[in-house]
Amino acid sequence: MKLSLKKSTYTAILIAMALIIYVIESALPPLIPGIAGARLGLANIFVVYALYALGWQSALWVVLIKSILGPLLSGMPTGVFFSMSGSILSLLMMILIVKYTNNKVGIISVSVLGSLMHNVGQFAIAVLFTGTISIVSYFPILSAISVPCGIIVGLVCAWILKLTQNITLKKSNIYYKKNGGKTNEST
Repeated sequence: MKLSLKKSTYTAILIAMALIIYVIESALPPLIPGIAGARLGLANIFVVYALYALGWQSALWVVLIKSILGPLLSGMPTGVFFSMSGSILSLLMMILIVKYTNNKVGIISVSVLGSLMHNVGQFAIAVLFTGTISIVSYFPILSAISVPCGIIVGLVCAWILKLTQNITLKKSNIYYKKNGGKTNEST
């Protein structure tokens, strides 16, 4: 998984931004008091951006490093397992959607589906850690939250992609290559 120097540099910048947002967001209270994990997931903007602007390899690096260092820097070492499982499953789903639909599914829908899959991955780890299936009772609540959060991430990412479309990464920028330079903001 070798990246060019230019792609590596952009990927490193995205990783740094994702980590900063992750740590800040981890310090804030959950969206719904008493329900751990109910967060906007704004660090995922940089994962979605990396996927569309730089390709799946860069997005994978953002996911891996964000999922390891984010929880460690936030003082939640067991969070590595939750973050990693959710993020990898989410990225896998987004890669498959983008690749096999030839970018016919809008970035907002891709982001929402990624957000939902993130919950699936985290709940799988939660069931393994706790040894009880009853924790899944929180899944509908967190899934209901993940839809608007995924919409927000998708909208922000589409906006950033539009702002950065002139950066000379056009060969790998699948968002613009497949849309002829136009944004596909439909869901």
